[in-house]
Amino acid sequence: VPLAAPANGWRMATSQFRLRKVEPVLLAFATDLAAGFEDVAPPAGLDRLVGDYRRAWLAGTADRAWRFPDPAFPYLRVPLGPAATRPSDRWNILYIQLETLRGADTGFLRPDRRPSPTPYLDSLAGRPDASVWARASSFGMPSINGIFASHCSIQPPSRRYITALTHVRFLCLPELLRRHGYRAEIFHAADTDWDNSSYWLRRWYDRIWRDPAGTDHDRGAFRRAAQRMRALGRSGPPFFAAVMSATNHTPFHSPVPALDIAGTGSPAERILNTTHYTDAALRDLLEAFRGEPWLE
Repeated sequence: VPLAAPANGWRMATSQFRLRKVEPVLLAFATDLAAGFEDVAPPAGLDRLVGDYRRAWLAGTADRAWRFPDPAFPYLRVPLGPAATRPSDRWNILYIQLETLRGADTGFLRPDRRPSPTPYLDSLAGRPDASVWARASSFGMPSINGIFASHCSIQPPSRRYITALTHVRFLCLPELLRRHGYRAEIFHAADTDWDNSSYWLRRWYDRIWRDPAGTDHDRGAFRRAAQRMRALGRSGPPFFAAVMSATNHTPFHSPVPALDIAGTGSPAERILNTTHYTDAALRDLLEAFRGEPWLE
């Protein structure tokens, strides 16, 4: 123990806490016991809290044509009135989540940032049919919080990974689309086992594509995703495809130095290089769909 404990602590301190994310089950069990369970148990007076939330939400909006129909999902809002008519042409949906993409590092939100690390995103944001949300909200680390915010409209708890709450049932976008005949697949440029996200992604998606070694970085992963999506678009039902990048992540080492636009001495410089690399990979992804009949 005197030898193993310092060695284990040194490995954790120098490996960006990878061991904490994939620790042995006995250590994970001990960690959960130490954290306690007060914050994951149903709170006292849950019905009152739900009622207070619904009244506060309705009081804060001029749009009052909503109802809360499902006791199993007490925060689920459904619009009043008949459902919209199903369109005759169901669009394919591509959702892209870019790792560590900060508004401060985009040209369209920071015009003073020159050269812009995101020339391709800037061109998309400048299209007349584009919408840009300039007042973004950040849910903080780890990255899994972004997946849950975008997929399930769920903000993270304050004391633990949201992925640990496996006793909770969430109604999330890929699952909802699958009920309507969509094929849902996710393409991750790294390893979805981190932060216990694979458990959830397997519930939401028909298929997971990932690169645990991370050797291909964003460009390789995006090219494989484009090849698969072209096949999906030609073969059958509409698809929902999620593509998630990984290269623009601490310690921000650029895989293609020829694309660097800043120095390499500090994280503040290196993040500009990896952001620029991921922007180029995004261009490759979307340009690969040119000529596909479903692109527009």
